[in-house]
Amino acid sequence: MQSQLNVLVVDDEPAIRMTLESVFADAGWCVRTADTAEEALEQLQKISCDVLVTDKNLPGINGVKLIREARRVHRDLVALLITGYASVESAEETLHLDVDGYLEKPFEDVYGLVEKVRLALARRKRAQPLVAIQKARASVSKGASGRLRFVAAISSEGDRAWLRKEMESTSCELCSVNSAVELSRHTDQERPDMLFLDASLKELDIFQVIAKLRAKYDDLAIVVIADAPSLRDLVRLIDLKVQALVRRPLDHDQFQRRVGSLVELVQIKASASDEMQPRSAGAIP
Repeated sequence: MQSQLNVLVVDDEPAIRMTLESVFADAGWCVRTADTAEEALEQLQKISCDVLVTDKNLPGINGVKLIREARRVHRDLVALLITGYASVESAEETLHLDVDGYLEKPFEDVYGLVEKVRLALARRKRAQPLVAIQKARASVSKGASGRLRFVAAISSEGDRAWLRKEMESTSCELCSVNSAVELSRHTDQERPDMLFLDASLKELDIFQVIAKLRAKYDDLAIVVIADAPSLRDLVRLIDLKVQALVRRPLDHDQFQRRVGSLVELVQIKASASDEMQPRSAGAIP
């Protein structure tokens, strides 16, 4: 028998807490609530927790810091952030957070929130075990990881050249394309390790492309390059689990902040996957 899911809901609005508590309890989950991050952290020291659902804008410690602190106690915690996306800046910040899902206020379908939690749980279950990833980090730091395959669909030859130069220090094969047909050829038959998508490619609907690739490769690392994305576009990118956004004009510092750690994570996951591959019958340990 599967153990009951333990969920902690953190929000300073009583109506939101009561709504989520009721909806998640109806799903058969054990639900606890807190109205501040400080109270939530106290509870997390004492209880078992599988899922943390927290508002981003809490009094005192905010939801982002709460998630970071909570994962010190429960490393494999599934974390979902309640957001309002009041501005382009806050939406862009949210896109770059290490969270498993987003619940946007106002809630249009409260019972659809249960499905969002289940999807986040499924993604985490398919992810590499943390121990294997941590073990692989040493291999990556010593340069033992294999050659990774990155695909870049970028309109400008200058931007493609800039990206090639920026990626020279990584152990990757960078395939540059400038059309939807070429992109399909490079992604349909073989899964890339990372994909760079230029929002300005005229013949390319990046949202459609990302949705298609997400259905096929759920954990694919995706970076979008854009000029000035709208709030609506950012919300769509967040829903599609895009991991990073790089704004033009391209520069080294911004790229490293947005993409450097993501490249390292891709290398670590690839190395962890190699660690977990079963040895052949004749392999010598």
